[in-house]
Amino acid sequence: MVYFLAGDTYHMRKGFTLVEMLVTVSIILIISLIGLNGFQTNARRIRDDRRKIHLEEIRTALEMYRTSNLEAGYPNALSELVPQYIDGSLPTDPGERFVYYYQRTAPDTYQVCAYLEGGGTDDCGNNCLAPGNCNYRVTNP
Repeated sequence: MVYFLAGDTYHMRKGFTLVEMLVTVSIILIISLIGLNGFQTNARRIRDDRRKIHLEEIRTALEMYRTSNLEAGYPNALSELVPQYIDGSLPTDPGERFVYYYQRTAPDTYQVCAYLEGGGTDDCGNNCLAPGNCNYRVTNP
């Protein structure tokens, strides 16, 4: 509030000064940015957890396939798992920007790779259509 002298008495003007408004807006903006950053981090973690779950579902289907086809080993392509071993369709990346990469390295070995936005420890090659290499993998147990 601003007081000013008019004659012999002080008058009070209602309202806020420009500085008070700028400080208030700045504080609200900073708090909003902190909240938005926390939301984005949480969303990224949820997508990464979903990718890990998908790869475990694919691993389970691959093991069921191999149990049913001991002579042939693992399939040449993930599409061979649908619909007998995976209901509906193959899991897809929750962010819809990347892909899951499957490679049968021998009749009895494979790797399924994904790109985790939060980072991972495995280098699976640049096959996930990601900005970096696939950084998370599951293999046959």
